[in-house]
Parts: sequence; C-alpha cells; structure tokens
Amino acid sequence: MKNSTLLLRSLLIVVTIAGIPHTLALYVSSTKESDIAEPQIPEIVTDEVNEGWEPYWVGKYEVSFDGIKEKAHYEIREKSDQYKCYSILLIDANGNSFEDNAIVMEDIQITDSIAKAVYQIEYEGKKLKVDSQMKMDDEGNVTLSYNYYGYEGKENWKRLEQ
Repeated sequence: MKNSTLLLRSLLIVVTIAGIPHTLALYVSSTKESDIAEPQIPEIVTDEVNEGWEPYWVGKYEVSFDGIKEKAHYEIREKSDQYKCYSILLIDANGNSFEDNAIVMEDIQITDSIAKAVYQIEYEGKKLKVDSQMKMDDEGNVTLSYNYYGYEGKENWKRLEQ
C-alpha cells in the first residue's frame, strides 16, 4: 500500500472518530429549553351543560391513586367564591392513618362538571406544581387527570358521606 493511501485512510478515520462527538455536542448545545414541548393536559369533553355545579364540588373525597395502595382524603372548600382543596387524611398501605392539612390545589376554576387547577404533588422529595383537569360524574365522584412531561397520572376521587 502506498504511503499516501495509508495517510489518507488514517486521516479519514481520525476525522470521523473526532468529528462525531463534536457534531453531537454542537447539536445538544443548540437545542434550547424552549424547544422542548410543554406537557399537554388531556381534554375531557362533555355534552352536558348543567347550571349551578359549584356547590356540588364542595365536600370530602377518598382518593385512590393508580398503581399505589396508599389513599388520601381530600376536602374541597369554598370561601369567598374561591375553591381550594386540602389533604386532610393520609392512609398508608397498612391502613394506618395520619391527619394532614396540606393544600393540594388553590384557585380551582369550575365550569359545570369540569374543573381545572394547579395540582401540588410531591415526587421523590420534590414538590411539583402540575396543571390538572377534573371531571365530576352524576354520582358526585371525580376523575382527575394530569400530564407531567409524558407521565400521565389519573386519580379517582370517591365522594364521602358528609
């Protein structure tokens, strides 16, 4: 093999090996955080339009989480035409209960049987604020759904007797 052919092949290999990481680094650094799509809240569509749903939202609910044995009791309260949701009782997998009074939703916006709010959850020790949407059925139970960067969460809230 000629020296020039050997030199060209060696150069080609070195440029290829060194060029790939540099090209990837340029691509990654040029991707801005604003290029990342915001999570979308799944829309719940309803054909029903009922007047005066707001009072029906106020009350206590037992909340069960998909794939988790723990439960919680939430209470939606109304004060001065503003709705807030509080965690009032936490129940672990063994059935032990712990009183709580943490706010989990502020400024719940209610439109008939649909409501929207910012849901405050804790995940791996971090407190997160996630846009959520709730739908109340005819029996007063609520289905809450949210999407946090691709993780879709769903909770079932069963109305407790007052």
